[in-house]
Amino acid sequence: MVGVFPPGEPGPPPHLHPQTDETFYVASGEATFLLGDREMEVAPGSTVFVPRGTRHTVWNSGEVPVRGVILVSPGDAEHVFEPAA
Repeated sequence: MVGVFPPGEPGPPPHLHPQTDETFYVASGEATFLLGDREMEVAPGSTVFVPRGTRHTVWNSGEVPVRGVILVSPGDAEHVFEPAA
């Protein structure tokens, strides 16, 4: 999936995917990821791997749009979105 997130736009609520892993590639802009209880700020050119079952979210923490790619694996699994407290 290819995506663009405008500055100031909130990310999705914290959630997890029980059957799929996600890999995010941030091509431009600055993003902040919440992985479990850890926040991680990333710059353009960064790659972030989110193992299945990991509570996470991501948002644009910069002043320009974030452009990037999200890879879901395995490709034949249903990409279920479960809210996480």
